[in-house]
Amino acid sequence: MKSIKRIIIKVGSSSLVSNGKINDTMFKNIISTINGLMNKDMEVVLVTSGAIAVGMGKLGLYQEPKNMALKQACAALGQATLMNEYEKHCKEYNLLCAQILVNHDDFENRIRMQNLSNTLEELFNNKILPIINENDALNVEEIKVGDNDTLSAL
Repeated sequence: MKSIKRIIIKVGSSSLVSNGKINDTMFKNIISTINGLMNKDMEVVLVTSGAIAVGMGKLGLYQEPKNMALKQACAALGQATLMNEYEKHCKEYNLLCAQILVNHDDFENRIRMQNLSNTLEELFNNKILPIINENDALNVEEIKVGDNDTLSAL
């Protein structure tokens, strides 16, 4: 582990949300683990899912909507709550976190990829936890595939 400088942690929706409710214990455990890694001078990126599931819970929906616009609305609604939950637990450790919403196109466009890289480097330099999620409010194709796994690999 001493030679590892950077770690990417990917968390899926089912770990964060159950029956429309946020799993507060899981958020606490995730941030506690990340804080421990960062205290060992490791750079951590958190790739998170969950925006649609959180939004569904807020709307009282128990089945994923088939209507794409409603899925996108759930993502937009849930993203704010998702980040608030992460920020709440980060504050317990005096840890700052930053949200980065990306599309697959961001990795294919050289300028946007460089901008993303520059942002991540500055966050690492300032010991800020980058929390990355697919921009599901805008990415219709990725919602269909459910592609944060590929995103974390990128």
